[in-house]
Amino acid sequence: MRKKLLAISVALIIGIILFSGCGGGKTNQRGNNGSSTQKPVTTASLTVSVNNESGTPLNEANVNVEGKSAVTDNSGKASFASLKPGSYTVSAQKDGYKNTEETVTLNSGDKKTVNLTLTKTAEENAAEQLNDISKLKSYRLTFESLSPDKKTGKMLIEEDDFGKEKHMVIYNGEGKVEMEFYDVNGKAKLRSGENGKWMSLPESSVKAMTDSSLGFVNSMMNGTVEDFNEAVKGKGGSVRYKQEKLGSETVNGYPTSKYRLYLEGHDEEGTGIIDSYLWVISKGQYKNYTTRMILNFKGTNGKTSKITVNLTDLGKDLHIALP
Repeated sequence: MRKKLLAISVALIIGIILFSGCGGGKTNQRGNNGSSTQKPVTTASLTVSVNNESGTPLNEANVNVEGKSAVTDNSGKASFASLKPGSYTVSAQKDGYKNTEETVTLNSGDKKTVNLTLTKTAEENAAEQLNDISKLKSYRLTFESLSPDKKTGKMLIEEDDFGKEKHMVIYNGEGKVEMEFYDVNGKAKLRSGENGKWMSLPESSVKAMTDSSLGFVNSMMNGTVEDFNEAVKGKGGSVRYKQEKLGSETVNGYPTSKYRLYLEGHDEEGTGIIDSYLWVISKGQYKNYTTRMILNFKGTNGKTSKITVNLTDLGKDLHIALP
């Protein structure tokens, strides 16, 4: 009995296969020559690629294809399917950029890509005019750091009369004076520790110390300004820049615009990140100077560190004198 059922089942399966293969039934329609009839392709697809002037992809740009809209992904692309043949106006918009559009003609079965380039508006490019502190008559700067091993450091720098008068204090991790310098009109003094005795030294000796510290701070600040300006330009390459305005607020007594500057660099060792926040003076004589910077670093080894810089008393008489 079991063999008989098995034989019937096998016969049914073979019959179904033969029935399907020979064109039986009404579900498999064929043409007169016995071949399957396929519907012709009557639509087209379109990919829109949006970049800045340097060719860097722009994400979150709004793309419109005559009534259909989409937002670009991280690669700067937006896709549109099932478009009827015809002529279309393709447009792209993004805050801080000038709108642009292009006309494209699609035929049945087309799979086209349109490249659109957005340029920065004049308002955004104004941020490129950031100044470095070497142009200032005088200033007071505090520099605070937090290392990957959570050690803290602090430094105070004062300059007046375009660098002819300098005062610098280096603090230890407990906030106490570790070393202090004065360099005023060719005369220099130094002491070690809060209770240390002031010593007169050749200006060249103290100048080498102050110039070394000032060089590091100036390089760091000016480098950040240059990176900010490169982000405004939209530079690409091995470093990915992103710059955005976050709002306005008063910082260190100055009206400022707050910006975020994100840099991501790649090399054979991995990815390094600098995520910075800048408060740029927005009005008055010292417009486009940065009064505060907060820089967050993440190395290719995954370790993090932080630097905070405050720049105040721009152009004021600091009355720096030898102790």
